[in-house]
Amino acid sequence: MITINATFLIMLERSETVLINPQAIESLRESISPERSTEVLQEFLSLLEEQLGLLKQSFQDRQNTEFQRLCHNITSSAGMVGAVRLQNMAYDIEITCENGDYEGAFNMADTLMSCIDESLVAIKKYVGS
Repeated sequence: MITINATFLIMLERSETVLINPQAIESLRESISPERSTEVLQEFLSLLEEQLGLLKQSFQDRQNTEFQRLCHNITSSAGMVGAVRLQNMAYDIEITCENGDYEGAFNMADTLMSCIDESLVAIKKYVGS
């Protein structure tokens, strides 16, 4: 018998959402200036690459609290720059952890890591890095 986690179903549904919301990036540019918004996006890229490494390590070591903390951080920072799909996936995994289902969260980790990679590529193209 195959058991499907309800959070996983939500995550699959949300994976169909837009990867990057360009309106959010434009809003960021308007609110803090185009130059500063480019700096913020580059800082996000750097932070996300670092967090990806830490996420992989916490996943391999099954460090529940660290894994949940990293998902929380990714949720917040992705939302700020309009990385909608990444924000949704990280949030779903964070909530799965909060509900004590770390195994379910770890089962979704590969999808999150793929989404991080996709988001990195998309934002790099957007800022011309």
